[in-house]
Amino acid sequence: DLDDSIAGISYAFSGNSSDGSAVCGREVDAVCGMNVQEAIRNKCVGLRRCPLKVKDFAAESCPNATTQELRVRWTCFSDVRQQERAQKQLPHRLPDKPLRAQGSVIVDAFGERVRFTGVTWGGLHINNVLSGLDVAPASSIAKLIRRLGFNFVRLTFSAEAVLQNPVVEDRRVAANPQLLGRRALDVIDAGVAALEQEGVMVWLDNHMLESGWCCDGHDGNGLWFNGRYTAEDWIQMWQIVTQRYGGRPNVVGVGLKNEPRP
Repeated sequence: DLDDSIAGISYAFSGNSSDGSAVCGREVDAVCGMNVQEAIRNKCVGLRRCPLKVKDFAAESCPNATTQELRVRWTCFSDVRQQERAQKQLPHRLPDKPLRAQGSVIVDAFGERVRFTGVTWGGLHINNVLSGLDVAPASSIAKLIRRLGFNFVRLTFSAEAVLQNPVVEDRRVAANPQLLGRRALDVIDAGVAALEQEGVMVWLDNHMLESGWCCDGHDGNGLWFNGRYTAEDWIQMWQIVTQRYGGRPNVVGVGLKNEPRP
């Protein structure tokens, strides 16, 4: 049975990539490192397990590097078959919108009960990028969320990410080459779309005004306005978010402001 065997090596790089210059989609780091794709392909394709040691692929072009990294991305035969099935139908049905409260329960548009089993996918409220996209494709993270039994994700973001919509750092989306050079809203798009493909509902949560770690009593992000962002800015942010995502079948609600506090 080849389903669990490695089918291909789409990216393999050895070197000093701590500065974020080595990312999926860029075969060779011109500064320091080397492409080891062919060597790992010869070693691993056709195997179910392929242990790798960094020292076996150490980049000779990085003699002064304090840290040697080996980044590899592969696909299995089962991945290809799963992608083919996913294109035909959603693995899990999303509830019919809009959702509403009926007594102490949540029901869909036809009155069927909806249970939330949720988890947070953070990062966007800190550095304008969903966490984990440097090490795994958004689709893989969404699959893992569903496989662990969750059907609901609170996706946290900042007003800065929406209103400024900055270009994201390549190193933070290293495992998602389609997001290289893209902006924060493109990252949200990718996360929402990946979760939709897995039938996972999304709750968009405005966690911060300015991007950064939450929370303390002096961060200036306790209310929906501060010295940098006005209440009107906050309203504009929600207009952008609702217009962009309100029509997505898996976006079922929003959190207007996380933990309001003086």
